[in-house]
Amino acid sequence: ISEATPVGRKVGSSLTVTDVDFVNNSPTGTLLAVCVDETNSDRDACSTFNLVRENTTSQSWSGHLELRLPLDYETIEVYTYRLNVTDGVQNALKAVTVQVIDTNDAPPKFLTAQNVVFNETVPIGTFINRVFAKDQDTEDVSRNITYELYGDPIAVDYFRIGAGNGEIYNTRDLDFEDAEVKGNPFTLQLRARELLAYPNGTVYPGNDPFTTATAAVTVRILDINDNCPEFDSTATTIQIPESFRQGAIL
Repeated sequence: ISEATPVGRKVGSSLTVTDVDFVNNSPTGTLLAVCVDETNSDRDACSTFNLVRENTTSQSWSGHLELRLPLDYETIEVYTYRLNVTDGVQNALKAVTVQVIDTNDAPPKFLTAQNVVFNETVPIGTFINRVFAKDQDTEDVSRNITYELYGDPIAVDYFRIGAGNGEIYNTRDLDFEDAEVKGNPFTLQLRARELLAYPNGTVYPGNDPFTTATAAVTVRILDINDNCPEFDSTATTIQIPESFRQGAIL
């Protein structure tokens, strides 16, 4: 059964139990069926599925399971619904296994997105970092991921990210003294999008909470002694009279 199955939907085919005895000792004089809830897994199954009776007599019972609560493959993949049918004396126990089928409803998740530190002297095009995000759905339905930078226009101007591999490179000199840098770290806002496809095969990036994820990486720049001292004034020649007093300020 798909995890996207709506609540209230019949699960599987009908179940039938027969009793060859003509004597029935149950309070109602008919076969009775209940869900066994002795363990936590039993209780999960009993609370997730309703047991719907279709018909019952002293010698037969028929019914089916009906979905009571939404399914989530990432939480529980398999339910074992233990059905007990009794005639008041004798019991028949049947385990019904319900396998949940995964659908692509889980967003991607960043698995690697580490902060880094670099000297200001690294050349343009230096490999800075690599981030990695993965679709949390199972491999059968998982999708490829595309990456992008967004947010701070200065950070977007100084760095680029490979859409297909998540590799980050600098596109400008990382001068610590630059007015735009000012010795502050860059905060790179990252977005991972699942790649979806139209029926005709055209691929496009997702744009909703179920197909996107975000993360942030800080790139801190270290100052290097790469600048010479500079005089404040350009004056290099001073004229003074020969009578200038010793110790006076020029």
